[in-house]
Amino acid sequence: MRDRGAPSLTDIVPGVTTTAKTSDAGSPPNDATSAGSTPNSRHGLGKLGVKPAARARKTTTKASTKPTSARAATVFQKGLEAFSQYVAREGTTVVGRAHTETLPDGTQHRTGVWIANQKARRDQLDTAQLHALAEMGLDWAR
Repeated sequence: MRDRGAPSLTDIVPGVTTTAKTSDAGSPPNDATSAGSTPNSRHGLGKLGVKPAARARKTTTKASTKPTSARAATVFQKGLEAFSQYVAREGTTVVGRAHTETLPDGTQHRTGVWIANQKARRDQLDTAQLHALAEMGLDWAR
């Protein structure tokens, strides 16, 4: 390590402990420049020459234009049926992730998980599916 002057990346050596965490040359790098790090740590890392990681860009198209498979369409319809049954009974579109809905045919549908998955994968839904979810009152599907 250098005795004086500004610190550099070569000053960080394996085995050095800071706040109970050990730096290890064999471990994957910590993305300390992420949005979760503090402004002070980002500033300090910037002085050391560490640049923030490039962010992945989402696709610009909102809805997919490719047709869905027959199985995927059936699964979506079953989820939509369970969701509409829930909304009709409860009067709200807010579904807890752990909620399961019993359909008229006696099958159990994990409606809370289904809604979370639809929201997470909304860029893969086709226009008709997004429209159906928006009609049910889900703002994120608009």
